[in-house]
Amino acid sequence: MLDVGVVDHTIERAGTSQWLHGRVAAAASYAMGVDVLPEHVDELRRRGFNARVCDITREDPGERFDLVVCGEVIEHLDCPGALLAGARRCLGPDGQVVLTSPNPYYLPRIRDALRGVTHENVDHVTYVFPSGLVELAARAGLRLVRWRGVRSTESAGRLGRALFAAGRALLAPEAACYSLIYECAVDPQSPGEGRAQV
Repeated sequence: MLDVGVVDHTIERAGTSQWLHGRVAAAASYAMGVDVLPEHVDELRRRGFNARVCDITREDPGERFDLVVCGEVIEHLDCPGALLAGARRCLGPDGQVVLTSPNPYYLPRIRDALRGVTHENVDHVTYVFPSGLVELAARAGLRLVRWRGVRSTESAGRLGRALFAAGRALLAPEAACYSLIYECAVDPQSPGEGRAQV
């Protein structure tokens, strides 16, 4: 398993129950993490984690994986297709990419935007949506297998329960989900192999 963006915003998350890499590495027989933050990668290595500095949008980590995980990374990139192309290059023939990204259709996000209020991370430069990810995946030699919403603790209060109920009754349930998760597989019909133009 390759975890892209292993630092997860800040090194302070490493070792906590909220740290994605800790959870997926515990389930994998082999796990490597890559990130573009040298000081934090060095700290992870000092703590005993298999991590290295690598930008898979531009570099090859030198290994092939069954699974590439990109948790809340794509929205930070100015060329989101480069992430999928790089992930594809890291996969074996039956490999999969799993990525998460903030849901552009999350009702509180839409409500706040209509009010002129934003709570986004200043590093977020793009939103990814399902039909757009279908195209990005195809350009990278992948195919979108499935997507769904991820309920967060943010939506756990009374408003969250009301949104989830409304989503089930009138809207897609994803309207109450802060993030979306996308699962892509290598497309054997595609000659792309991650060499798509981005």
